[in-house]
Amino acid sequence: MRSELIELLRQNSIQLEKKRRKLKPLALLYGFTVVPIRFLLKVAAVLIVIIGLFFPPIVLWLFLIGAIYIGLIFIPNPKEIYHDYIKEGILPEIFKAVNSNYKYEPFGYNQEDLHSSGFFNKTFFRNNVRITGEDRVKGVIENVEVDFNEISFFREDINWPKSIGVFLLIIFLLPVIIFRLITSEGGDINAGCGGSLFVRDTIQYYRGLFLCADFNKNFEGNVIMMPKSIESKWDRFTDSVFGSSFSKIQIENQLINSKYSIYTTNLQTGFYVLSPNLIEAIAQIIETEKVLPMISFNSGKIYMSIPWNRDYFSVNINKSVEGVEYFTNYIDDIQSFEKIIKHLKLNVKIWSKT
Repeated sequence: MRSELIELLRQNSIQLEKKRRKLKPLALLYGFTVVPIRFLLKVAAVLIVIIGLFFPPIVLWLFLIGAIYIGLIFIPNPKEIYHDYIKEGILPEIFKAVNSNYKYEPFGYNQEDLHSSGFFNKTFFRNNVRITGEDRVKGVIENVEVDFNEISFFREDINWPKSIGVFLLIIFLLPVIIFRLITSEGGDINAGCGGSLFVRDTIQYYRGLFLCADFNKNFEGNVIMMPKSIESKWDRFTDSVFGSSFSKIQIENQLINSKYSIYTTNLQTGFYVLSPNLIEAIAQIIETEKVLPMISFNSGKIYMSIPWNRDYFSVNINKSVEGVEYFTNYIDDIQSFEKIIKHLKLNVKIWSKT
């Protein structure tokens, strides 16, 4: 590393360790007080609702519980303070020192690029309830404009144990509910029966690195390389029955053909974009990184989503900051992004046959 970068990391390590030592005791206190109290308040609220079926006046306690719970939400979590201090204060300086072309943003993603990638055309990504992005980096690597960040997709799945528990509780309390509905003035037997009995949890079902690179090569049409392991059978059925604007193609590479389904809206564009040099570069990424990225080409850009279940630039308040070495993993993460672009060799004539 350059001497300027080493000095920057040394100064940041001193400041960061001071911050960590100050916040760590507060984080322990937060974990032993605020977190369990919030959990107990949730339990108390459920019990009060159940008891309220037999003794309605007790429901008034919900207002007090709700006020306390809301008040606890506004108590800042020391771990989050430490996390934001690194992401918003230290990492931007490190990125700038590593490469003056880099611009780091701790949160967010390029929504336009994500939709332009075409990945949403497949069933696997259609049931999102939330998409989050962090550690976004924009810059130039070997004369190629790049934009990459961590991306996470969330969906709602039925929690069967919880749903069964709710169902059994309703059966147990059903006589009381019916009795109160019948005896209450103006009661409606259908009141409170709306909604779903199923309890749904929001889960993260995909996490990875989303990358967009502009290689300044104009062409018509769209090309998508979808790993067969996540390709939906429903997509194949609807395409065969109702038709699709995409045509499936195969290329002269057995590894890629065995791992991917390749679709294009323009056959000439498909074979033009997927040159032997580019396919070889993609195969190298598969073999060296042990992953199957989703890849799309559209309007002169390449979009890639690599399913890495790792937290780039992770923050751990329990890990002491021991000099420059603490930031080694951060530098390695930055270099891993650069390695992908260098693998693809987008700054050379990847469409040539030799």
